[in-house]
Amino acid sequence: MVFYSVFFLPVVAIVTFDRTEYIVQETSGSLTVCASVISPRVSCPVTIPFSLTLLISDNTALNGSDYVTYRVQTIEFARCRRSACAPRRISFVNDPYNVQVENVEFFTLSLLSDVPLVKPDPSTVVVTIRDDSERACIRLEKTTFTVTEGVNETVRICAEIYDPTPDRSSCPVVFDFEINLSVDGEDFPMAFGPCSHRACVSVPIDDDEQLELTKTYTYRLERTDELDRRIDINTTSGTLTVIDDPTDGKYVKGIVCMLMTAHVHHTTEAVLKLEQPAYSVHEESRSVTVCVEVCRPVIDTPIDFSFSVLL
Repeated sequence: MVFYSVFFLPVVAIVTFDRTEYIVQETSGSLTVCASVISPRVSCPVTIPFSLTLLISDNTALNGSDYVTYRVQTIEFARCRRSACAPRRISFVNDPYNVQVENVEFFTLSLLSDVPLVKPDPSTVVVTIRDDSERACIRLEKTTFTVTEGVNETVRICAEIYDPTPDRSSCPVVFDFEINLSVDGEDFPMAFGPCSHRACVSVPIDDDEQLELTKTYTYRLERTDELDRRIDINTTSGTLTVIDDPTDGKYVKGIVCMLMTAHVHHTTEAVLKLEQPAYSVHEESRSVTVCVEVCRPVIDTPIDFSFSVLL
């Protein structure tokens, strides 16, 4: 008589999440997680009741304004059941007052089994939380500045997040970003740090020896290509007035330069002289050309505006 030994390999039940990825809006506030037995494909895949542990195993990507409740739950499968859900919805609380601009956030769900013949595969899934539709609005703190050349070396221009206001949100934008300040065509980057409400830049005021009229410049806030679409810029432009250095042109007058002095309606003084100290002409010439030149200040363009003198 011949005896045959028959060995039956144990059948492993494969359990997985009901979705390969969870994508939710922050305003939804919570999430229901379910799992299903996908193998073996029979009417009663597991003949005994069993349970799985649902664990929020990683939320390091959350920025702290949102937090997750029910971090550990048990999913109970009854005998022959193919699917089951966690008893409580996983809650991710919206940021305070719903007034915060955030990056997309993530956390990971894991399934753990204590039953040797029940295997979660895949055992983890990522939950993506998309930010709500909140926006941040930026404006210039001041739209007019008046400075004096030679007295003020720089002017400090600032921009602020005015909506949401600090009393509504201590962290209006959780990530850093940059906008541009353009002053008379020259660019100055303005960097906002995470949770900051304002950013400033120091714009240099050039000092020269030129007699000038008061100059007016326009400065404006501009978007950068990388700026998040949820950040708006309002009150974008202002006026910078630069008064000329009151010491420009004030020099000790030499003997030649004292022949003529022109006082212009300005805070500084230009010193002029006749080009020649004496002229000799014939009577029949009937005219003589007399020229006046700027004696002080001695630079290529001593005066940048038009004026006249009386001879």
